[in-house]
Amino acid sequence: MDWMIESGLRLQRIDDYADWLGRFEIALRALPEKQRQQTVLPLLSAYAKPEKPVRGAIAPTEVFHAAVRAAKVGPEKDIPHITASLIDKYVSDLQRLGLLRR
Repeated sequence: MDWMIESGLRLQRIDDYADWLGRFEIALRALPEKQRQQTVLPLLSAYAKPEKPVRGAIAPTEVFHAAVRAAKVGPEKDIPHITASLIDKYVSDLQRLGLLRR
């Protein structure tokens, strides 16, 4: 979130998880039907309670990691690390698609 704020997005942190989840659901339901169908809305019950943070992945990743290496994805030929520039790229991509405004 810090990187998105630094890139110029106006974001508001919501400390209360239940409040955040309620606002998230309202925002998803307010989307046009076509966009709403492409959201996490059908899976929202899985977000009813916040998960405890874990270091690493919660699911086995060896097969995925091997496939990415074999495909030689990206400049490092591996799963890219999340960086400020990657987040900025995602923000720019979402803006070009009309899904995000600064």
